[in-house]
Amino acid sequence: MMMMGKPMEEQRQRYGPPLYSLTTLVLLIRLAILLSRGRFETRKL
Repeated sequence: MMMMGKPMEEQRQRYGPPLYSLTTLVLLIRLAILLSRGRFETRKL
C-alpha cells in the first residue's frame, strides 16, 4: 500500500469505478452459477 501523502478520497476516485465493475461482474457470475444449478436440479427431478 503506497500512501505517500495522498488522501483517501483521491484513491477512492481513482480506484472506485474498476472496483465497482469488478463487484458487479462477481455478482453476475454468482447469479449465473445459481441459475445453472437450479436448472440442473430441475432436470434431475
